[in-house]
Amino acid sequence: STLEGIVFCSQLYSILAVDSAGKPLSNSLMWADNRSVSQAADVRRTASSDLSRRTGCPIQPLYPLTKILWLKANLELPHDAKFVAIKDYVLYRLTGQLVADRATASASGLVNVSTCQWDAEALHICGLTEDNLPDLVSTRHIIRKWRTDVSQYIGIPADTPLIVGAGDASVANIGVGAITDGTLAVNVGTSAAARVLTTQPQVDPAGRLWTYIADVGHW
Repeated sequence: STLEGIVFCSQLYSILAVDSAGKPLSNSLMWADNRSVSQAADVRRTASSDLSRRTGCPIQPLYPLTKILWLKANLELPHDAKFVAIKDYVLYRLTGQLVADRATASASGLVNVSTCQWDAEALHICGLTEDNLPDLVSTRHIIRKWRTDVSQYIGIPADTPLIVGAGDASVANIGVGAITDGTLAVNVGTSAAARVLTTQPQVDPAGRLWTYIADVGHW
């Protein structure tokens, strides 16, 4: 049989700091890390009223936006440190390219879910520029070159297509076929969530629900 390609998926909400050479400067903070609760309270007091409506992410310690503030408050980090999800870091170690798929990144509180780009206010709150973050790419973006030592170790051709993929939330719906209006997918595990796929970013103005990018043309 022929290996047509490899696609990646990971849990949402992780964040770690790396230096300009991609070396970790912190542990990876996972989704359940709530140490940024005071940072979240500060952001709620000072951010514009429509920040959550643009990013689709309520201001909570769950999100990397507040976790980055916690990391910066508790670690001595260089000004050119980059903040990446664990998936971004693994892809970098495999290919040498530092990119973030828009679906995973949209669950950071740093992405405008309508424009699918980094949100200027969110970056300002964290004291970041786009240089401190990975390049945003489509969930369908294909990397066609692995690091030679990695491809040789795994035993695959160095040009095996690597599809960047998405986060667990979106692929859960897509994987079970819950892709039409009114079809709900429910995940129950360490946490629980109910999700509906839409073709437009429908954001709760009251900030009770979240809205993430799922795939090209889907939220």
